[in-house]
Amino acid sequence: QRDPLQKFVNPADCVDMPCDARKKLLIHDTDGTTFDKETFLTSKSEFEWNGQKKWGTGDYRLPKQMTTNIDGSVMNPEKWPNKGIFRQINSETKCIFNTDMNMYKCNGLKY
Repeated sequence: QRDPLQKFVNPADCVDMPCDARKKLLIHDTDGTTFDKETFLTSKSEFEWNGQKKWGTGDYRLPKQMTTNIDGSVMNPEKWPNKGIFRQINSETKCIFNTDMNMYKCNGLKY
């Protein structure tokens, strides 16, 4: 799996951030043929979150309604520390980033 390409960050296509195609992959080895047991692979969708502004992704992109309390006060975006695809249900869920595949390999997870 590859990270998004900067050359595709084009306001005419996907506003000012990369399209999600490379950031929303989910691969399911249902019978363990590839990984010896049922396994999910998920992409690193948090790629460049709060990183270089040229990628156009970060806390500043959260809608105002999502970062405002009912009384009008502003929430700290760190309230949501886990960016990207959801990867943990309980303490038995194991998702480990695999640098060779550039994806998270998850065992004990059901999507």
